[in-house]
Amino acid sequence: MEQSIDDAGLVRRSLAEPAAFAGLYERHSSAVHRYVARRVGMAVVQDLAAEVFVRAFRDRERCRLAHDSALPWLLGVANHVIADQRRVE
Repeated sequence: MEQSIDDAGLVRRSLAEPAAFAGLYERHSSAVHRYVARRVGMAVVQDLAAEVFVRAFRDRERCRLAHDSALPWLLGVANHVIADQRRVE
């Protein structure tokens, strides 16, 4: 993915070209994985980190990035995923 395109540009592009969303995954998957792991442990981290990107992809049309980075938005999605997991437990 082009490094010259910022995260907001990737989100916008992914509306017409869904594969462009992979750029956000490439940029932020490690940080999201670490964030989730610190909160829930290693047992379910893979599933929950994947769910973060599934939900973000599904809701990308409503995403309004206030920062150059999509990471704060993705971590907010992660908080919701973690809260849902805790309710299930």
